[in-house]
Amino acid sequence: MLDNIVEIDIDLIKQNIQEADVLTFFFPLLGKALVADMRLGDNSGPVVYLAPIAESYADRYLSVRRHRPDLANPESFSTIPWSNRVSSLESFGLWDVLISRLANLDGNENTQLMDVANDNLKKLKSIESIEVLRAITGDTYKTLWTK
Repeated sequence: MLDNIVEIDIDLIKQNIQEADVLTFFFPLLGKALVADMRLGDNSGPVVYLAPIAESYADRYLSVRRHRPDLANPESFSTIPWSNRVSSLESFGLWDVLISRLANLDGNENTQLMDVANDNLKKLKSIESIEVLRAITGDTYKTLWTK
């Protein structure tokens, strides 16, 4: 029997990736968020970065505003909690949708932005691997039952 199964609406997430001005995948178990800000400014293009997990939706919104104060408020802001493995973003096809969106944001091929996004994905996978190892070894985790 499987516990804690959460149904994921992949099509809705893909729609959010394709339409949101700012998209955040947050990883509660890793304490990190991947922020993709698709907005274009007079002197700035879209950005993708890792950030500490925010305490609330409002905190994330304010942190994005602080990160890019020269831009107007985003018209759409999507936050997606992701408790699955980081690699499942790829296996569900979500990463390809994000990369495709980043590639064509301003009509130009944004290879540098795509590289930054892929580097951030690698960083998240590395953080996840370290966290899995910590859980296995008991480092920073406490057991619920003792022998």
